[in-house]
Amino acid sequence: GKKECFASCLFICYDLIRADVALELAWTNNMLDFAFPYLLQFIREYTNKVDDLVKDRIESQKEEKAKENEEKELVAQQVILKFPPSVWLNDLLLFILKQPS
Repeated sequence: GKKECFASCLFICYDLIRADVALELAWTNNMLDFAFPYLLQFIREYTNKVDDLVKDRIESQKEEKAKENEEKELVAQQVILKFPPSVWLNDLLLFILKQPS
C-alpha cells in the first residue's frame, strides 16, 4: 500500500531526500514506522561523518604539536651551538652566586 511505497521511495531516493522532509512527511501521515529505516541510515551516515571529522581534527592537532616541538628543539640546538655550555654555565653560576642567601 501507500506506506510501503513511502518506505520504498525513501530507500531508493535516499540521496535526494532531506531527513527533515522525510521525518515531517512521515509524522504528518502517521508513517513514522516506515520512515525509521531511512532515519537510522541517515543518523549512521552522519555519525560516521562526524567521527571522521573529529579523527581528522585530532590528527591535525597532533601534527601541529609535533611541529611546535620540532621548532622548539631546533631553537634549543641553535642556542647551544651559538653559545657553548662554558659560556652560559659561567653566567648561570655567577647569577646563582650573586643571589642573596
